[in-house]
Amino acid sequence: MAKVIIRENNVLAIETRTGLFVIAQALKHRTLVFFNLFTTAPQSFDTNLGNAEFLCCVTPVKAFFDNATIIKLKIKQADDIEHYGEQNHLLFELLTTATRSVKVYEGTDDEVIIPSAFMGELKLVDFRINTLQHLSKKKDTDIIYSHQLDTMGMWGELNERLYLSYRYGKYVEPSKDLMMGNIPLEYKVYYQIMAQ
Repeated sequence: MAKVIIRENNVLAIETRTGLFVIAQALKHRTLVFFNLFTTAPQSFDTNLGNAEFLCCVTPVKAFFDNATIIKLKIKQADDIEHYGEQNHLLFELLTTATRSVKVYEGTDDEVIIPSAFMGELKLVDFRINTLQHLSKKKDTDIIYSHQLDTMGMWGELNERLYLSYRYGKYVEPSKDLMMGNIPLEYKVYYQIMAQ
């Protein structure tokens, strides 16, 4: 399939797992607003994005665009979605440069060892990365669960995150869930991708 050139306001179908596509719309700088809309037939997909449920806003890395199966859709884009890229979000603040690993599903046949480079203290930031508040995992769970992590969309990792969102019917962030102690077995493939 030929490489798709992404322009602002393009509506796209992006394959998450073989044969399953998520609908997204491009903002500036190749940032994507993903909707909670999934289809196995992107060529015949048609809906009003203005009424669609927002899923997440992510800026994928170049390798994601180079490797993902992306189909441009000829449907009307949603109006006024730039604000999704300007929402407050969570950011890991690394407190040490020491590298350590985290064992997921420790002591089971499903054990996965992943680097903890993406772990650290959480803070709430605005879209310019100005710190609004340092967060406690115990005291600020409402803020943590109501805001998205600011993470780049890596090839494979973002695909799996979107697939898990399809399975759960809502946006899923296994990195945040791991930090909060919520690690369902359904996240195993995601953690295996992170382990590589």
